[in-house]
Parts: sequence; structure tokens; C-alpha cells
Amino acid sequence: MYAKRIIEKQHRLTKLFSKNIDNLENKGILYLSIFSYACTWSKGLSYGYLKFLSQKNFQNFISLFFFFLYEFASLIKNSNFSIKIFISKRNFKKLFLTWGQIESFNNKGIYFDSYFLKNSKKNSNLWFILGDNKLENINKAQNCILFYKKNNFFLNIFNLKILFFGFFLSIKKFFHFSNYHSYIAVNLATSLVDEIKKNKLKEIVMPYEGQIFQDYLIYKVKQSFPKIKVSCFAHSSQPMPLHLIYKNIFIDTLYAHSENQLYHLNKKLLWPAHKLKLHKVTKFKKLNLNKFFNKIFLPYGLISIKVILDSLDFLAQRKIIDLNQYSVQNHPKAIYSEKHNQLIKKISEIKKNYKRVKKKQKTTILIGATGAVPEALQSVDTVIHILDDLVLQSYTSFFWPDIDTIYINDNIVLYSTKNKKKLYKI
Repeated sequence: MYAKRIIEKQHRLTKLFSKNIDNLENKGILYLSIFSYACTWSKGLSYGYLKFLSQKNFQNFISLFFFFLYEFASLIKNSNFSIKIFISKRNFKKLFLTWGQIESFNNKGIYFDSYFLKNSKKNSNLWFILGDNKLENINKAQNCILFYKKNNFFLNIFNLKILFFGFFLSIKKFFHFSNYHSYIAVNLATSLVDEIKKNKLKEIVMPYEGQIFQDYLIYKVKQSFPKIKVSCFAHSSQPMPLHLIYKNIFIDTLYAHSENQLYHLNKKLLWPAHKLKLHKVTKFKKLNLNKFFNKIFLPYGLISIKVILDSLDFLAQRKIIDLNQYSVQNHPKAIYSEKHNQLIKKISEIKKNYKRVKKKQKTTILIGATGAVPEALQSVDTVIHILDDLVLQSYTSFFWPDIDTIYINDNIVLYSTKNKKKLYKI
């Protein structure tokens, strides 16, 4: 009952979002509209739009409106960017557009990329790195351009005036474009196209998430430099990967990292077969077999604490798991989070209610929106998923035909597989 109902809802939402993409393209605003980006893992404006699209009721409309206000406020707070250029010679052939942080640089200024496991030493590669304002502290780098946020109150007010002027010109465009994602897209595309003009680049490579800045950048680059090859890697494995839906974008090749991903890109998300290729995972060379073994992974953005604790208690009471065999793995960015640390303490208190059993289990517990299930199934027999949105957060055979799903209740799902090699190409 659960599986059939969830699959039907995922199928319906996919069709509705595909129609939305067609409508945006017909209006000529596809590559800049926030509503072209389907983010199922972070509760923001695009997430709110998906909820409204799936069920158009008053509650979802109000949520969508408040998400818009939040995005607008975020834009005013983060509407300025700075660039640092560390280039000695301009003879680059390939540009990598990626995300990075200050910890990714060593004391010699060499950048190490976690998406492609490459560094910036090779002089034929130019690295265009997006990050937060900590990148401002980088004073030495090799073959890198840093693009990062920089707050300036007076420039923020100036940008606010521009946005309100745009509101009076076009109300519809105001709601589509007045957000951080669309704003950064225009700024980034302008900066990158200017840099491409100074080099004889033959290829642009990026980890691809269907984000607005990526789509708009590709669109603008191909307008000015149609012969440049654009190669994208679909690096994540989201359960409902609507962010990767085909948008008639000018990507030459999109690399999938599993047979199941290749399947849903072509059959469900409408990518032409000639634009798709299968490629091994780029984020690591060798699988860490102990990474997921008997661990509870806390995400950075927590779902309801009550849902998490009640679900763990439910699993332990029914002897689905021996809770005492599991260690809690906090998110690296939440080490000092009081909310996360309080949750870890409460999990420890629940453990005291149950005796440890000798039977060993080879499982892992993932919480909230996650793309880690295909990777986890490479080393454990069962993945237990605690979640708060079955449609957007659970894996089904609609997108992932080689993941077997058992729904325990509205907040707990079990996953297993008989074909783990089809979930991850290593």
C-alpha cells in the first residue's frame, strides 16, 4: 500500500514539474527562475514550490509565501560578492567550476578538490572556486579564481533599490528572480564569461546539481562560445532527483555514476541518451567499507527531534535493531551545535532502556533528506531511513529499480539491494 501510493505521487509530481519546465521555457525565463530548480533536500523556496505543486492548498501556499520572504531577506543579506584571481599565465585549456573552502588549500596555495580528487598544480587547468567569506583569507593560490560572499551594508541597500525598481517593471519577474540563487547566477555568469574571453578554453567541467547558476552560466557561455565543450558530473544520489530534470540545456555530456542513475536520467527525467555516459564515482578512489557500519548519521539540518527519538525507540522496542550497537556520527558542521549535542545525549539515554544483544547487525541509520543510501548499500545489508517526507525523501523503484524498499510506518523505511553494483560504479 505504502509503496504503490508513494510511487504514484512521485510519478505525478515528476509530470507536473516537467510541465512547469516547459511553461518557464515558453515564457523565456527558464534558466533564471527559482522555480526551475527542484531542491528536495533543503527546505527553501524551491522545496516549498514542489510541495505546493504536489498539493495546491492554502497551507502550502502560505508556506510558499513565507519561503519567498525568507529567500528575499537572504538575498539582501548576501547580495555582494568578491573575486580573487591567482593566475600567472593564461594558457588554460580546461576550467573546473566547483565548490571549495579554506581548508581545501595547503600552505603552498595548492587547492585540493573533493569532487574530482584533483589539485590545482596542473597549469593547463583553471579552477573557479565558489565558497563563503572565509576564502577572503586566502592570500596565495595556484591557478585559481575565488568567488565568495562579502557583506557590505551600503551595497546591499543599493541592490535592494534595484530589486524594487525591477518589481515595478515586472511583478512576475520579481517573484521569479528576487532570490539569492538567481542573483548569484547573473553575477557569476558575468565574471566567468569575462574570464573565458581572456583564455582559449576548450572545456568546462563541473559537479552538476541543476542549480540556477549552473544552468544560466552554461546558457550564457554557449551563447558567446558555442564550441566550448561542457562536461557535467551528476555526483549525488538523491532519492527523488528532480533537480536533474532535462531543461534543453546546452550540456554536451552528463556523466552518471551508476546504472540506476543512468536509467532515471533517461527514462524519468527525459535526458536524451546521446548526452549521457556512465562513469565511475569521482569523489573517492576506494570505498570505505567501515564508514556506515552500525552508525546513526545526523544530518546538518535536523528533522523533528521527536520523530527521530520516537523512531529509534520504536525500532529498539520491536527488536528491529539493537540500539546499543550503534554509535552516533554527528555532522562535521554541527560539532558545536547545541541542538545536535542535546540529541546525542537523548539517544544515549534511550540506549539505557535496552540490553545489548550478542547478535551482530550489519546496518546503518540515516536521518532526513539524504543521498547516501546507494553508497551505504555497498557495505551494509540494510539501511534504515528515518524521515519526515515519504514522497520527496524516500527511495522507490520508480527512480531506483535496484533498491528494495519496505515501509515500516510514516517515518521509517528499510532499504536493501540484490544488485549493489548497479547503484554505484566504483
